[in-house]
Amino acid sequence: MLRDNCRGWAWTRALLGVCAEEIHVCGEEAAVDLVKDLCMVVGEEVEVRKYKRLTDLKVLDYALESIDKVRPGDCIVCFSKNDIYAISRQIEKRGHECAVIYGGLPPGTKLAQAKKFNDPNNPCKILVATDAIGMGLNLSIKRVIFYSLIKPTMNEKGEKEMDTITTSQALQIGGRAGRYGTQFEDGEVTTFKTEDLHTLKKLLNSQIENIEAAGLHPTAEQIELFAYHLPNATLSNLIDIFVSLSQVDDANYFMCNIDDFKFLADMIQHVPLELRARYVFCCAPINRKMPFVCTMFLKFARQYSQGEPITFDWLCRQIGWPFQAPETIMDLVHLECVFDVLDLYLWLR
Repeated sequence: MLRDNCRGWAWTRALLGVCAEEIHVCGEEAAVDLVKDLCMVVGEEVEVRKYKRLTDLKVLDYALESIDKVRPGDCIVCFSKNDIYAISRQIEKRGHECAVIYGGLPPGTKLAQAKKFNDPNNPCKILVATDAIGMGLNLSIKRVIFYSLIKPTMNEKGEKEMDTITTSQALQIGGRAGRYGTQFEDGEVTTFKTEDLHTLKKLLNSQIENIEAAGLHPTAEQIELFAYHLPNATLSNLIDIFVSLSQVDDANYFMCNIDDFKFLADMIQHVPLELRARYVFCCAPINRKMPFVCTMFLKFARQYSQGEPITFDWLCRQIGWPFQAPETIMDLVHLECVFDVLDLYLWLR
């Protein structure tokens, strides 16, 4: 996460700024050298502990090719919601119950789906998921099947691109199969399409590239200093000026993409807020492509600027609580947006 072009700065701040005597960082080996370098500069000691996989993981010599060949313990990994919906429907049409896990679901829903899939007494024995399964979930998977190896990514300019997953991602996701402590003593990995199998094998046998640099973002104190000398500049302008004039230690750091920050800053520029409060609002981790979330973000800012409490009752009225069970995909997408709003509410608190 340190190298994420948009939110890497938040992880850098957490690593270097958390108030604790001892910090435990879990991650891939590609991050070890960078974390050592970052900590050495600030005079901190680093102890590295390496752990080996306790079960075997086999890359199969054949692809699945057909939904008819799925079996209990399978996890089909997709990188788009459309694929998730399409695959899960095909599985259910064949009389199989399946669990679904992807990043847009609330944590409680993900855990409930994982529990259903893991329960030996539950008929749900097939999982359809995104790479969200590689983050903090213990799953009883026998075989991981990559439906595709192409994943949407964000480049340095904040533009969406489609690219093949990295070796790190392939290992992280494929490694979910046959985890120690589950009902399976080993794991298997393959692809859905035969033409992807060679690429997967090449990825899994490649050396992981080290993470070269960690993300940075201007702090509130730095922006306040600029604002003192440029009292008439907007927050968006202040950020632009700061980034254009700043020099970054290229050996360990890079400046994160600031487009999302500037988008939020421009959205609430007309709202009367103190600079520090305006800065905090603009650091909020929201998806600017979701109109409902952006509308609620603006309402939060206006309510705060008027000195009115942003209570849970107020929030429930704004989002239309309580809700009916979703009947269409669009209903489900709206509920995901509502969850993002609730997440934003907790973040701002």
